[in-house]
This record gives sequence, C-alpha cells and structure tokens, in this order.
Amino acid sequence: MNPKTERITLVASIGISPAVLTEAFFVLFKERNLIPEKITILTTGTGRNIIDKELFHPGHGKMGELMHELRIPMDRYPAIQVIVPELNGQAIMDIRNKEEDEIFASKLIEVMRSFTNEGTVPVYGLLSGGRKTMSAHMHSVFQLMGRPEDRLIHVLVDPMYEVKDFYYPGDYLVTDADGNKRNARDATLELVESPFIALRNLIRPPLDFTRPFSELVLSARKRLKGNQHAVTSLYVNLSERRIFINANEIPINLPPRPLSLLALFAFLNHSCDKICPVSFRTISENPIQLELMESIYKFITNKDMELDPWFMRKKDRMTIQDDSNLFARSRNELISKLDTGLKMCGITDFGGAEVFINDRITNRDNTASANKLLVPGASILFREEEFISSLQDKFPKSKLFPADSC
Repeated sequence: MNPKTERITLVASIGISPAVLTEAFFVLFKERNLIPEKITILTTGTGRNIIDKELFHPGHGKMGELMHELRIPMDRYPAIQVIVPELNGQAIMDIRNKEEDEIFASKLIEVMRSFTNEGTVPVYGLLSGGRKTMSAHMHSVFQLMGRPEDRLIHVLVDPMYEVKDFYYPGDYLVTDADGNKRNARDATLELVESPFIALRNLIRPPLDFTRPFSELVLSARKRLKGNQHAVTSLYVNLSERRIFINANEIPINLPPRPLSLLALFAFLNHSCDKICPVSFRTISENPIQLELMESIYKFITNKDMELDPWFMRKKDRMTIQDDSNLFARSRNELISKLDTGLKMCGITDFGGAEVFINDRITNRDNTASANKLLVPGASILFREEEFISSLQDKFPKSKLFPADSC
C-alpha cells in the first residue's frame, strides 16, 4: 500500500497506556492510508517514562516495530514530540488537582495555537488516551480552535484485545481478557470520528488564544451568549418613522436626521454583497453617499432643502452644511437612541449601537465594514419598497463604493 501524500499532524493526550498511539497510527494507515508527518504527545511525567520505555526504546520500541510491520519507508517516519506540562519548573507527574488540570489544558491550547495557524496542515486529535479530563479538554480545545479540515478521532478495540500487551494487529501473541493466548493479528480496530462544532469562525470578535484555558472558555461563553440575542432582521418604516428589530418595534422616536443616517447605513449594507469600508467619516467625505442620504432625508421630511439646509453643493459636489455640528449631533443622537432600543430588546453583548450599526462603525480608528450591520444572513427591509427600488436604480453599488474598496 502506498500511503497518501496528504500531510497531517496527530496530537494525542496519553496517560499510562501508550498503546492508544500505535493503535491510532495503525488504523489511520489501514483505513485512510494516512501517515502523520508529525506526532505531538501531551502527557505527564509518569506517562513520559512509560512512553519512552514501551514505544520509543532504541532496541524494542513498539513504534519502531510498527513502522517495520507496515513497511513504512524511513523518509516517511513521523517527527515525534513529547510534551510534559510543568508546574513551578517541575514536570507534572499526574493530574490530580485543579491547578494541574488547568496547566494541562493551557499547554494544549498553546500546542494547538501553533498547529492551527493559517497555512498549517490538518490536525487530527486523538481522544483515546489519558485521564477523562485530558480527553474532555482535547474536545473543548478543538471546538474553540479547530478548523473545518481538522478531525477528532477515537479508536475502538476488539474487547478481547483490550489488554496490556496489545499494541496493534501484528504477528505476535497476547494474553486476552480471558487469559488465553491469541495472535494479535486477529484483532479488529475501528476508527471513529468524534464530531465537534467548530466555533472558531463563529465567535466575534475572535478569541485571544494566548489566554489561559479557563479565561478562554469564559470569553467564548460571554460572546456566544451575546450571539443568542443577535440582530437577525431590521425593518425600517420611513413614512411613519418606525423601526423594528427582530420583529419588535423599537420605540425610540428617531428624528429625521438620525433616521436618515440609519436608513443610509441599512441601504449601503443591503446594496453591498461583501465587506465594504463605511464609516461616519467616509460618508461625510463621499458626495455620492451624501446625495443618497439627501434623497432619503427629503423623502422623510418632504421638505424643500432650502428651508432646511443640512446639505449643500460646492462646485457640483454634495457636502454637509455642518457649521452647527448638525452631522455630529445627529450621529450621536442615533447612537444614543439606538443603544436604548437595543437594550430594550435584550441586545447588550454586542457593544451597543456602534457595533449594531456597522461592527463598530464609529470605532476608534473611525473605520468599519458595511455588511456587518447584522448577523450573516439577516434581512434588511424597508416599507417603502418602490422608493428604495428607485434609489437602487439611481445609486448602484458601482457609484456608491470606490472600485478598490469593495
């Protein structure tokens, strides 16, 4: 059998039964024709001593015997790394208390951080070995850090061969569970994938994987709690100046100027099918977007602009007449009132209105992404469909956004 050239890394937590590694290696090769290019083992001081003696002994290590059994060429032998977490400079000999458990979990985070960076090969995590908390942490870490191409695996062993002297199906004798001698070649192994929900790209803002495990879990919980109250729909009724978020009316009574700002952001979001840079600053400097906002403002107020000079033209370019800071005051009023409305809906974990409007549309560097007004797949609707349709004809995406920005 010629093994695949697909590159993978195998990460295993192992206690005092190192046979889980040879079993996993055997079944990956036999069932999927895979040879890991690197194997990283997380274990304890006690586990390392046993692993060194049973698997990697220069004369009769079981990993070497397995390589020979499978006829794997020397240049395909995996690189082996054995990691033992330390406490106060000393190797942890076992995981017997909360502190040692936390240190092990944080070390696993550290290992996975380097293996799941952009451009790295798929990672297979082995759940079979070590104490139950070690396997539980492996599963949790894969949920937080795993990518679509990563896998969690477990190996099921024929019950008659779940004995100390069995390492893989091969031509040697073992004493089975009933005390009888059996040929190990007759053993059956089965590879089982353990599905996990990859949260890495669903949690926003992204998690800081340099933090200790317990802090990472708390951050994930908090952000997921916020996602439970995500904004999934926005409905704007310009004629009656009413706003509905997640089908609930928000009684915030927005005046025409801040309402036209909100409608503009919603329109830009709706018009752009991918991330486009939009912020209060860029809008104030974009004459086409200002002209769009003027059209919305006129529709809301039904006023002659000469009687309400918020906009003006200079050399055929639309600009804001902001001598009295009307634009800034309208922006602040929109944020303040929308913040109140979001809290009424129980949406409190998104950072407030600034995040809702445009993923921190007025953040410190004053930039933002236009299509992050809502969660992915959310709906943006206007009551005045005919008016909005006319705006889409007049202000196509190619006019609203610079060619190099969207």
